Amino acid sequence: MTTNSMDKTDDNIEVLSEDVLRMSTDEVVGRTRLLDNEIKIMRSEVLRISHELSAQKDKIKENTEKIKVNKTLPYLVSNVIELLDIDPEELGEEDGANVDLDSQRKGKSAVIKTSTRQTYFLPVIGLVDAEKLKPGDLVGVNKDSYLILETLPAEYDSRVKAMEVDERPTEQYNDIGGLDKQIQELIEAVVLPMTHKEKFVNLGIQPPKGVLLYGPPGTGKTLMARACAAQTKSTFLKLAGPQLVQMFIGDGAKLVRDAFALAKEKAPAIIFIDELDAIGTKRFDSEKAGDREVQRTMLELLNQLDGFSSNTDIKVIAATNRVDILDPALLRSGRLDRKIEFPHPNEEARARIMQIHSRRMNVDKEVNYDELSRCTDDFNGAQCKAVCVEAGMIALRRSASQVTHEDFMDAILEVLSEDVLRMSTDEVVGRTRLLDNEIKIMRSEVLRISHELSAQKDKIKENTEKIKVNKTLPYLVSNVIELLDIDPEELGEEDGANVDLDSQRKGKSAVIKTSTRQTYFLPVIGLVDAEKLKPGDLVGVNKDSYLILETLPAEYDSRVKAMEVDERPTEQYNDIGGLDKQIQELIEAVVLPMTHKEKFVNLGIQPPKGVLLYGPPGTGKTLMARACAAQTKSTFLKLAGPQLVQMFIGDGAKLVRDAFALAKEKAPAIIFIDELDAIGTKRFDSEKAGDREVQRTMLELLNQLDGFSSNTDIKVIAATNRVDILDPALLRSGRLDRKIEFPHPNEEARARIMQIHSRRMNVDKEVNYDELSRCTDDFNGAQCKAVCVEAGMIALRRSASQVTHEDFMDAILEVQAKKKANLNYYA
Repeated sequence: MTTNSMDKTDDNIEVLSEDVLRMSTDEVVGRTRLLDNEIKIMRSEVLRISHELSAQKDKIKENTEKIKVNKTLPYLVSNVIELLDIDPEELGEEDGANVDLDSQRKGKSAVIKTSTRQTYFLPVIGLVDAEKLKPGDLVGVNKDSYLILETLPAEYDSRVKAMEVDERPTEQYNDIGGLDKQIQELIEAVVLPMTHKEKFVNLGIQPPKGVLLYGPPGTGKTLMARACAAQTKSTFLKLAGPQLVQMFIGDGAKLVRDAFALAKEKAPAIIFIDELDAIGTKRFDSEKAGDREVQRTMLELLNQLDGFSSNTDIKVIAATNRVDILDPALLRSGRLDRKIEFPHPNEEARARIMQIHSRRMNVDKEVNYDELSRCTDDFNGAQCKAVCVEAGMIALRRSASQVTHEDFMDAILEVLSEDVLRMSTDEVVGRTRLLDNEIKIMRSEVLRISHELSAQKDKIKENTEKIKVNKTLPYLVSNVIELLDIDPEELGEEDGANVDLDSQRKGKSAVIKTSTRQTYFLPVIGLVDAEKLKPGDLVGVNKDSYLILETLPAEYDSRVKAMEVDERPTEQYNDIGGLDKQIQELIEAVVLPMTHKEKFVNLGIQPPKGVLLYGPPGTGKTLMARACAAQTKSTFLKLAGPQLVQMFIGDGAKLVRDAFALAKEKAPAIIFIDELDAIGTKRFDSEKAGDREVQRTMLELLNQLDGFSSNTDIKVIAATNRVDILDPALLRSGRLDRKIEFPHPNEEARARIMQIHSRRMNVDKEVNYDELSRCTDDFNGAQCKAVCVEAGMIALRRSASQVTHEDFMDAILEVQAKKKANLNYYA
């Protein structure tokens, strides 16, 4: 035994180096210190490498951000002319192609023709599959870097890039937890009017046009809107409020018009405007051009909301966290008149949300969702979802086959960052200082990247404005003379045609004669179907780029595109309640001068040329103007103030001239200018071109008002909510010299309004309108109409054949609750 023990001891000793065994204690201590120093050096090297790695990651993030910007608006839509397998360096500057040799590489390259009529020779990098690319394809190219980013479908619509468009949303109501009341309200306000129109027709009620969803972030507003689109099998068009805040005057309003135009094309459709408070804040006096432009965009949204019927297959859903700062004009009846609150989920709702988001996970049967809900007080829906995702990740890390209750509890701690709560005071202070330093470094880096991205975005926006304007007025209306399948280069300058050889390509081309009596030979690019084009067709051509934008109907009048024209308005005075005095004043100022001119001639008096209707939103100004047009059998031409704010100098004034010229052709006519305050504010000294252009537009309106006699068959009616900021020159005699106030209706008027809006409904005889009127103090006309609509909806919910007095009383409480709700600030 002793011998064996000695052998084992010897074996252990042999493991150590003989040099070490021979060292003295001092030598071992010295050697140890040297090793410690080496370890410290290695640690510092590891730290240095870590810093380098962090710096490289920052560079990667920065480059990734630039690539992301490449794929953001705007695109330069281009045609692929030819694909080549040659080295760009061999080609040099041949054929007039612009070649950046430093940016090229050997491999597949493409010759492309952009919508700005330029030819480029570019490499096909990894963002696009070079093997699938073929001549004739449409591609998206970034204007600054000229990278080919992606292929575009043949039917590509450039407006789609400005918004999220989903033609087949898949979200369902069972994907949403804890919002049963909100689901029911949206079904009544959005789904039923689109899927069961006949129920509303039978009861004679008008469904809401739009719905406002308000509440803190993460409570399911967007998800609910998408579920409504899926339920109605509608196209889902999502616009973010900040996207409507554009750099150039008129761009935001144009995006709003494009969104509604696209919705009409893709009907049934739901337009979802997220972060509405970005453009929908209460109007105020401001000398800043940016503030006024945002207000003009909101006025255009109001104009579009007024421009379609509630019985169409289009509904508008808006969402905001700040309902308290929205302009009241957005919320009146006939616009976003149904408001639905999305609060933080309660305990029961949080449990349901976690059940929904974990239903596809392999969850242990012992998971107690009620306990989890109690542990997630103040969590919103998004945070409850985050708990489920984190629980799954925790189970994945420990290679488990099921997600347990403990995983969920750990996930809650993770979401709550409980590691910070467990630290000692000194640790928390130390960690806080480190985080503060990191935040300072990150802020400086973010600031630097922001400056670079801002400069790049400015270049992109500047370069793309001409394309954005391509489809805005004015059009150059032209006749197609001949269609040719020849190369424009072969034609040269024959037949007096102006040919831009750099801008042409082989394929279908057209000889056109413009309304300015000039002949042009232009390519027919993807914006127009070349196969359907034939000689004699009218086409719209942009004046600057000379692109053929679209075909026009034979009876097309380019001026009509800028305004709403109704040659046979149907509204009557008996559609208006509580405004007898205003009706009488308008009859005297507008109707009698147009229908009984001889009375004014006999008395030798000059009737008014124009009338200004002023008052708060929802008091019947637009309805009254249309009723006047119907009474005088006049054409009704409606111009919205924001539409008169155009990008290029002189365009707004030209629209005013076109409106008056069209009115003379279609006389008798009434020109109705809504939201006059968009262009008619008091003049002031300004060095900003946008301000001066708006003032020029107003001066042209004054000129047109002075340019026709008050005895003609043309009258001007304008409307505003802000008469206090109008320029006095508009209101002097001979212009808009008759001012008519539209106040909130009194008790008698409210009773009359509710009788009018319920006369087509199957109403019980016991309904007491006088009592209803007394219960609706401070309601405006639009809110009285909303009471009738809501009463019909209540009757519809209980499948009743008649609308009772109790339905009206419940409707008043519903509208009053929304009117007087404590609209808190939602962070």
